[in-house]
Amino acid sequence: MKEYRVKKGIRILIYISASLGILFYGAFIIDILSPSGTITQSGEEKLWLPPLFMLMIVLMIVAIISTKKRRVIITDESICIIGFLKKRELKFTEIKGFKTRTNPKIRQLEDIVVEPIDRSKKTIVFKNTIENSSEIKAILASKVIDFDKGKREATDKIIEDEKQEILSNQEFGISSKEREDQLKKARLTSYVLTGVGIFVTFWTIFFPNPYEYAIIACIAVPLITLAVIKFWKGLIRVDGAKNSVYPNATYPLIAPGIALSFRMSLDFSIDDYSNVWIPAIAIAITYTGILLSFSKHLSFKKGKDLFSILWFAIFSFVYGFGTVIATNCVFDKSDPQMFSSEVVNKEMREDKVTSYYLYLLPWNNKTETEKVSIDSDLYDSLNEGDEVSVYLFEGRFNIPWIVVDHKR
Repeated sequence: MKEYRVKKGIRILIYISASLGILFYGAFIIDILSPSGTITQSGEEKLWLPPLFMLMIVLMIVAIISTKKRRVIITDESICIIGFLKKRELKFTEIKGFKTRTNPKIRQLEDIVVEPIDRSKKTIVFKNTIENSSEIKAILASKVIDFDKGKREATDKIIEDEKQEILSNQEFGISSKEREDQLKKARLTSYVLTGVGIFVTFWTIFFPNPYEYAIIACIAVPLITLAVIKFWKGLIRVDGAKNSVYPNATYPLIAPGIALSFRMSLDFSIDDYSNVWIPAIAIAITYTGILLSFSKHLSFKKGKDLFSILWFAIFSFVYGFGTVIATNCVFDKSDPQMFSSEVVNKEMREDKVTSYYLYLLPWNNKTETEKVSIDSDLYDSLNEGDEVSVYLFEGRFNIPWIVVDHKR
């Protein structure tokens, strides 16, 4: 009998991330319910936020237990998968064959699908997050039909070639054993970076408190990831192909920047973008250049590689744009000028995150109605025709931005 658990690196990542999540949400529950808490919420929010956070804590606990229990067991007669609440087993004599497919929810993952002869029996599906998935496939291939044999042989050759490339590269260690250990450490590092990137992204988008720390984290995580990639001398890649042996750190490079720009678009109304573009483009060019320096195998002559380079440039600009707006507004200490205006219209957009906007009559030297982003409390308290105060801030980098509040 052979038993396979969730990969060690993924187990550690989930245990750490879920534990931090439990502490994070638990601290917020205590703070919200405490009379001396630092987070002030309305009475209505105090009713639904603690249950929501409790639900998140329960989900984190479930993730830990599920990860600990999940395993695949293979005997001479059968294959069995054990999950959080279920156990599914098929004898090899009951199996029609197996194949791999791209996970419909997370395209970076592959599902191994074991199909029964009798359609009344349940199909066994497990992800390549299970350790030694290649060994599991080999065992299955020796006992039942491999529907993907041709494709698998080509993929296995690519994997083997990459592995040999790593194990023969003296930059990664003196001996083959040392290089293999380095590969395992690099893979664990990429998992940790990805976990941190996911945490920071969701933190910034859905509950950015403490606000400044969330913004700093979004700016810092991609930079830290770049430094880590540099440290690993090419062992961690930013453009890892599907089924690549090389660990990948694309998510922590890209997602926090997207979250940062998204957050800035919700929270700040820029009065004049003139001084945004040059520093944002400069950051984008620098960021893209660094990314490309880590991906020397990319060629401008290949369409697929050109597409990757284009995406690097786009995401680099998104990061640069968000960083410029964030550092200009979040850390601005200037004294604002105050102007008066009037609400002519209101707009609420509901997507994954609800956004609120006001349309204001021209103020200062403006000649057209202006659309500004506001929070939900101000949106609910204002009506068309109400007068408001508009505060114009200079911006840390001379990028003026405004805040709208009740008439003073």
